[in-house]
Amino acid sequence: MMKKIMIGIDRWMVIEHIGADTWQIVESHRCRIQGEQGDMVKDTKVGWVVFRDATCRIPKYRVPSHVLVEDYNLGEEE
Repeated sequence: MMKKIMIGIDRWMVIEHIGADTWQIVESHRCRIQGEQGDMVKDTKVGWVVFRDATCRIPKYRVPSHVLVEDYNLGEEE
């Protein structure tokens, strides 16, 4: 499963589900500070939080609660 996080008008990240509450950024557009391809994203009590890797405990970025998070697929039929 994949989701698209719309951070701004021309800023977004595509994340892919890899674990219970862990997602990985597979594509980002103009989000170098927020997160790069390969960074981990976790769905926590405070919302979506970006980490450099799966073992890192210090957050790189916390996604604001007002952003749009929507399902995303690459034209795959189920």
